[in-house]
Amino acid sequence: MCNAMRFLKPCGIAVHTTEYNVSSNDETLPKAKTVVYRRRDIEQLAMTLRKQCCGMETVDFDTGTHPFDLNYDREPFFRSGRKHLKLEIGGFVCTSIVFVIHKG
Repeated sequence: MCNAMRFLKPCGIAVHTTEYNVSSNDETLPKAKTVVYRRRDIEQLAMTLRKQCCGMETVDFDTGTHPFDLNYDREPFFRSGRKHLKLEIGGFVCTSIVFVIHKG
C-alpha cells in the first residue's frame, strides 16, 4: 500500500481492503496464500504512511456483536449454511477491513 501511494496525485484518495485478524494481535499468517493483518500491523502502516505525507482515516477495529459477527465459517467454506461476516483462516478468525488513505 505504501508503494501504491506514489502513483496517487496530491490530494488523491486510495481505498484498499484486506483481511483483518480479529482473534490475535500477536500471531498471524505472514506468508501464506492469504496474508492476514493484525491491529498492530495496521497501526504501523498508518505511521509509515504518515512519514510519506499520507494519512489514513481512523480505522474502526470494532468486531461487532451481531450474530453474523459472532458466527464465523470454517473450511470447507459456505457449506455450513451459517450467515457470517468472518472466516477462520489458518486458525485465526478474520474479516475484511477497509482503509481510506489521503495523499498530502
